[in-house]
Amino acid sequence: MKRIFADKREIPNILTATYKKIAITDDPVIVAASLVDVYEVSDKLKIPRKDGREDTLIDTAYKWVTLFLKDEHYVIESAINAKSEIVQFNFDVCKSCNYKSYIPVRKDLYIDVNLSSRREIEFFGEEELEHAYNMGDISRKNYEIAKKTADKIVNKYGKEEELRKLVLDTQKYLARLMAAQESKEIDRRKGGGFEIEGMKELFGKGEFAEMPETVEKPKEKKPLFSFLKKKPISEEEESNKPPAPGTVTIFDEPDEKNDEPKDNKVE
Repeated sequence: MKRIFADKREIPNILTATYKKIAITDDPVIVAASLVDVYEVSDKLKIPRKDGREDTLIDTAYKWVTLFLKDEHYVIESAINAKSEIVQFNFDVCKSCNYKSYIPVRKDLYIDVNLSSRREIEFFGEEELEHAYNMGDISRKNYEIAKKTADKIVNKYGKEEELRKLVLDTQKYLARLMAAQESKEIDRRKGGGFEIEGMKELFGKGEFAEMPETVEKPKEKKPLFSFLKKKPISEEEESNKPPAPGTVTIFDEPDEKNDEPKDNKVE
């Protein structure tokens, strides 16, 4: 069972970035949030979609926000591009996650439920899950947890009101993360490996050592996201339209296309 770190160290495309993590005490469900603010990449990380398009998930000036939930077997990741547009939500199913650590680590259960900005839902890792179960790498209990959790995610976030709430929560906690003073610099160029300033301080007492967090109340500012619907426009119109600063319209009505799904492999 592989482990996934909140600072995205498993993604070699990221060369330099800033990592932050805050505890959340005023939300009954979301208990922590983290941010990877990407400064420099070796190359873009893209993912193919069912409609034949490609979405960029990692590039310069992109942000990744992870929300950690209480008593749930999944975390919610959002990829936000340089125009402050949410590219996707990724629901990563896991056995457990030590969200109290400054760099949370989760035990992955292979399945990811991916929701693009065009409301396309795709599953990743199903074959890996089946293989792991057949090889005895995971128990029947964890296999069933993965399946049931994926179904739960689709049923919950397929509802408009839950999706709207998730966008607002992403807005709110991204603002808090941006205002937080505590941060760590990530630089893979130092010796060719993964380096975080203060790594010994973070892990000096063991892999899951906790670290105090400094959280500032965010100043009142213009919302980073708007959730206004608009009429579908062509790809040419979309590409020629200048973005409105600090705003994003996501999850418009899906395109009326029935293209055959393409390979789910992330390039």
